[in-house]
Amino acid sequence: ERQRSMATAEKGALAEGDVEAAFRKLVSSRKWGDLVEPTGETGGVLKGNKTGDVVIHVGGHGGPRLVVEVKFDKSVALGGAEDAKHDKNRTDTAWSQLVEAGANREAALSLIVFDRGSLHTSVKSAVQDVAWLPGAGLAVLVDAEMGDFSNLEVAYGFARGLLLAASRPNINAELLSVVVSRAMTEVQRCLGVRKHVMTIMKSAQLMMVDLEQSNAALEGISEMLATVSAENPLGQSGLLTLHQGEDVRD
Repeated sequence: ERQRSMATAEKGALAEGDVEAAFRKLVSSRKWGDLVEPTGETGGVLKGNKTGDVVIHVGGHGGPRLVVEVKFDKSVALGGAEDAKHDKNRTDTAWSQLVEAGANREAALSLIVFDRGSLHTSVKSAVQDVAWLPGAGLAVLVDAEMGDFSNLEVAYGFARGLLLAASRPNINAELLSVVVSRAMTEVQRCLGVRKHVMTIMKSAQLMMVDLEQSNAALEGISEMLATVSAENPLGQSGLLTLHQGEDVRD
């Protein structure tokens, strides 16, 4: 039922709900005082514009705002500042949606969420897990089918720290941009290492299954040999049981 719904017009609402729930769970687990608010069908400050699905107030009401746009849509390309929307046949891009969401929801920072199963090729090639789109904001990949929203934790932690730092009146904007660039490098490195660790863990689990099967087979052989004697020779039925290994599979 869930899969059928995701293929209909309900897909967007389901995606937004999943992402909102992931942010709420993260904020709760970290015991942050951040306020997560879905915008629903409510327009923003731009006339007739509903861009920006979730607004997060860091530290509660009055704190710096992060706006989240959810795009589980293969048709949305990465884009950039060079893609002027007034040009003929230009459509929304990740870059333009980030800028538009920030302006519409009066947010200090914008974040766009994509699903690995619904990606434009340009997004897939540019965003591995979390990416910084200069002049726009953050792009994050999640895996909705697997229920994996772990990249949001990394991206939000980074965005939250950036918003709190930028809200200080004595911060040097130029130095902050250098720190952002360096931090994103470390974010990518950490996510890359995590992927390798998960692969190693998966391989280790498969090896453990093989090991347990071998142990079970050896136990079966030992038990069979213990029953063999001159009066009870090993027959064809015993060999068949050993060959089929039903007990090992169990």
